[in-house]
Amino acid sequence: MPHMRLMKIAGAMGAVNKAEYWESVRLIVLLISFAMGCIWYWQNMLMKPTMHRARVIAREVVEKFLEGDLDEVDIIYTEMENAVTMETKRVQLLPLKKAAFIPQVPVDVQQEIIHMIPSTKEVLDQVIPNYITGNIYGCLVESYASENNARMTAMQSSTDNAKEMLRDLSIQYNRARQAAITQEITEVIAGAKAQKRK
Repeated sequence: MPHMRLMKIAGAMGAVNKAEYWESVRLIVLLISFAMGCIWYWQNMLMKPTMHRARVIAREVVEKFLEGDLDEVDIIYTEMENAVTMETKRVQLLPLKKAAFIPQVPVDVQQEIIHMIPSTKEVLDQVIPNYITGNIYGCLVESYASENNARMTAMQSSTDNAKEMLRDLSIQYNRARQAAITQEITEVIAGAKAQKRK
């Protein structure tokens, strides 16, 4: 059957003899292979979260925030709670909340003063973009995992539904076949009885 389709396509492409036909078939196979390769590349390379993509997003967000174009930066992503449950989360990236970084220390514990070299500002200028990049990358990974889990669950559900449909259709087919066989047997018996009466 697929061979007949290829013959029609090759004929439509102007193939006259066998050599032209097989050249057309080779071209069709190459085009299909190329299309499948593009689909694979899109699904597996462009959609995967990478640190490079997270850095690019973080750089853009921090620049816009420092220029004053953005007052606040939130990221909304899907977090996978378990294999069945995904939850939408919203996290504020910028401005950073000081309370999120202060550890819960009992009042009677003495805290040491930390001296940063070269300076606190220079250290934070290096740490904060990396912190934001890490948060963005984590959100990208969580969303990617949630999406793939949802796809896997949907495919499993589709497979189960298809198996159930095949089982039901097989039962219907067998019943129809059995009814046809019974009908034919009844007609043969009726015909035999009619012949006996003559």
